[in-house]
Amino acid sequence: MTLPQGFSVAGVRSGVKRNKPDTALLVSDRRCVAAARVTTNRARAACCARTDELLPRADIRAIVAVSGNANALSGARGLLADQRLAAAAAEQLGLSPEAVVTACTGVVGSPLPVEHVERALKGAVASLGQDMGVAARALMTTDRRPKFFSEPLAVSVGGAVLQGTLAVIAKGSGMIHPNLGTTLVFAMTDLPLSVAALSAALQRASAATIEQLSVDGDQSTNDSVVALANGAVPGETIDDGMPAARQFTDALTDMFRRVARAVARDGEGAGRLLTVEVEGADDEAIASVVARQICGSNLVKAAIFGADPSWGRVLAAAGQALAGLGVEASPADWRLRLQGAEVFKLGEPVAFARRDLSARMEDEEVVVWLSLGAGAGRATAWGCDLSYEYVKINADYAAAVGEDEKGSVGLEAQLTVFSPNVKRALLMQALGYIERFRGRRLVIKVAGALVDDTDACTRIAEDLVVLRSVGMRPVVLHGGSEAITRALADKGRVSDFVDGHRVTPPEDADLVEMVLLGQVNRKLTSRINAVGGRAVGLSGADAGVLRATPLEEQLGAMGRVASVDTELIDSLTDKGYIPVIAPVGSNVDGTTWNLDAEDATASIAAAFSAFKLVYVLADRGVVEGGVRVSHLTPRQARRKLRDGTVEGRLVHVIEAALNALNGGVARVHLVDGRVPHNVISELFTDHGTGTLLTLEE
Repeated sequence: MTLPQGFSVAGVRSGVKRNKPDTALLVSDRRCVAAARVTTNRARAACCARTDELLPRADIRAIVAVSGNANALSGARGLLADQRLAAAAAEQLGLSPEAVVTACTGVVGSPLPVEHVERALKGAVASLGQDMGVAARALMTTDRRPKFFSEPLAVSVGGAVLQGTLAVIAKGSGMIHPNLGTTLVFAMTDLPLSVAALSAALQRASAATIEQLSVDGDQSTNDSVVALANGAVPGETIDDGMPAARQFTDALTDMFRRVARAVARDGEGAGRLLTVEVEGADDEAIASVVARQICGSNLVKAAIFGADPSWGRVLAAAGQALAGLGVEASPADWRLRLQGAEVFKLGEPVAFARRDLSARMEDEEVVVWLSLGAGAGRATAWGCDLSYEYVKINADYAAAVGEDEKGSVGLEAQLTVFSPNVKRALLMQALGYIERFRGRRLVIKVAGALVDDTDACTRIAEDLVVLRSVGMRPVVLHGGSEAITRALADKGRVSDFVDGHRVTPPEDADLVEMVLLGQVNRKLTSRINAVGGRAVGLSGADAGVLRATPLEEQLGAMGRVASVDTELIDSLTDKGYIPVIAPVGSNVDGTTWNLDAEDATASIAAAFSAFKLVYVLADRGVVEGGVRVSHLTPRQARRKLRDGTVEGRLVHVIEAALNALNGGVARVHLVDGRVPHNVISELFTDHGTGTLLTLEE
């Protein structure tokens, strides 16, 4: 992702948080027009009060943001700490403190240990660069994912087209319920906007998107949205009312919509994104309130968590919002749809297939559409489900706040700081599995698309480390189809497939092998090592681990596994390593063959008579009538292959799974790897979260 011209960012660890980056710095090499929307919470933090007084103006150069400590409700010491924060950043950058915007997020009620940040800012300035991810990660508190976005942007001014960039770095997961502002959002552009144009664009864009967020109904003390425009792109200044200002506003709205969805999807403990679309209101303002009321309803959120189509909760929330606004309205005019299924129409319930609708509500996003039938007003709001995990996170929040020997107070959301009750429950639940799995062989295949996704790859790597730590002996293989297709396309070559197998001409064999080993294998191995594992990357051709023969002449350098030598893998796992194997095999004369990753995984699992074989997929897996199939026998699986229930790449997965069962593997699991830590959830719970294939009924 590209930063706008003239901007650079950094993210460093100062010590406000014990073990993670906690200080982000955003800098422009020239003066910026700046505008802000800050929380109206009367208990707001010192940084928000300062930003509200400081902006809008036309001479801002930097934003310094600290995570882990909100510096809110911390009295005179907090005010002084915020002033020192601005002054320290200004000193390192050679600016006046008034050119620096401050922001904080984290634990409320303790003064910021600003001396830590002061010492770290020199290093932050020295490390300024173009990687938005480092700054986004430094903003995270209970966030599971960093949030940063960038898009090219062209606007027309006086007959000229100005080519610029719009970028946003944000954070947010809990305590999200906006009122003229929400979680930390920093927008940057290199277009030449006036103060009036930027302020108006920020108000319009945030009102329709970010201010329509509700994760938990609790407005933060520290919410702020700040926009900077440095005019590095030469051209006429864009003023409010000009066509270019409207174009910029539209682009900022689209970007903020992505931010809103990302924050809602990442809500504390959330498993599903909730999107509520309301239309037919008297005006947009009424529609906005109704949509947000539905998103914020605990009863609605709990129903979304349970995939429960209890539509009466939605209409009750809408009625409450309308009553609070003093709006006369009648359900006789209303219509309601859940996931596209009409459940209420003009005052009467509509019959629907409850089981099918419940199955559709298990999707990652649940869409609620409500028409009030009264006017042209419409709005959308975003939220998430209310899960057990949300309660656990926030019930143990106080236990996760610790003070170090230097007096720094911060949130450290790790097992070591959870309350005794939570730790006891987690340990007791895990003990049975630890004993059952100790010393067992586990073979796992990770879809190449998941390795491509840094967040998914990290979560899977963490799961692998957990499995190794409880005494299991995991062996990992991976795909790489998407990466290979991209690499071939870069060379001007089109990928052909026959019955799902890639046609690999001999002249492409080296490129395919390079992608699998040099890109995919290296990334997965590095991720495992980065999260505390001991992974070793290798090719199936190394030491003759996978002996291969040609598959079919028309497929070129595509091969099939002829035999498996387990000696090297055994040696590595005996020493505590996690072997990560690329699906490449060789014959006795050293010729290498590209292998089907599913088949190669099944062959290795069968060679070990593995206790478990797990296919970690980049989709939901086996689904029938919108419902995940939880268990399959070979007979049932073959029937689904014949009747078309299973199609596409999943056909090869099922066929490989059946071969593994016939080869002596006890249990095969199909897991959606896009869901965080789904491998652990599948293996360490009685009911699981994927599809289990076994020989027995």
